[in-house]
Parts: sequence; C-alpha cells; structure tokens
Amino acid sequence: MTTQKKNPAAAEAYETIAATTKDSVEAVFKAGAEAAAKAFTLNRDRVETFTKSYEGFAKAGQETVAALMTAGNAAVKGAEALHAESLAFGKAAIEENIAAVNAVVGVTNPQEFFDLQAHYAKSAWEKLLQQNTKVGEMSAKVAREVFDPLVTTFQTGVEKFVKPLTV
Repeated sequence: MTTQKKNPAAAEAYETIAATTKDSVEAVFKAGAEAAAKAFTLNRDRVETFTKSYEGFAKAGQETVAALMTAGNAAVKGAEALHAESLAFGKAAIEENIAAVNAVVGVTNPQEFFDLQAHYAKSAWEKLLQQNTKVGEMSAKVAREVFDPLVTTFQTGVEKFVKPLTV
C-alpha cells in the first residue's frame, strides 16, 4: 500500500474552497429566506389591503342600500301627502261648485248672475294659485327628502374611493 503525502498547498486550497462554498451556500440560503419573508410580508399586506378595501366597499354598499331605502320611504310618504292634498283640494272645489250652483239658482237678475260669476271665478283662480304654490312647495320638500340621502351617500363614496386615487 502506498502512503499519500499531504500537499500543504492543496490542503490550503481545499480549505479555502470549502470555506468559500460554505459562505456562498449560507448566503444563498439567507437571501432565499429573506426573499421568502419579504414576499410573505408583501402578500400579507396585500391581503390586508384587499380585505380592508372589500370591507369598505361592503360598507359603502350597505350605506347605499340604506340611503335608497330612506329615499324610497320619503318618496312614498311625499306621494301620499301630495295625493291627500289633491283629494282635499278636489273635495273643497266640488263643495264650492255645489255652493256656487245653489247661489246661481237663486239669482233674480243678470247683473247679480254676472257679479256672482265674477266673484266665483276670482275666488277659484286665487285658490288655484294658492294650491299650485302649496303643491310646488310640497314637491320641492319631497324632492329634498328623496335626494338628500342619495347625494350624501354619493359624496361620501367620492371622498372614500375617488379622491385617494387623484392624490
């Protein structure tokens, strides 16, 4: 059997290569672990951002539905009030027409008839103008009650979702 002689230069080169390889492998594993941790953190942050965005959109959807319900209820209530007002005006007009016919039946001369007719026409015209003003004011109030919750919800949505994109 032959005995090998150790070459000190080869042994030193072997040790240098082993140490360099070990350092390289450790550096690769360390970089891989850091990259994995960074990717995990980035993905976690993205999931959290997505979850918050989803929750924000879900809440905005709930707020929109609530605003639509409020607007719908206001529209129904307003329509009922306008309907009741129209019925009351119509009923009063019929009663006044009956009273005017009864008054006309009792007329004894043409001048009295024309005076009565002029008085009735003027009174009816004034009541019609008052009624139109009242219905107009009621309609404007109903429109405000219907659209205010929708406008508020829209403005809130713009503040939450559109303005951050423009910055």
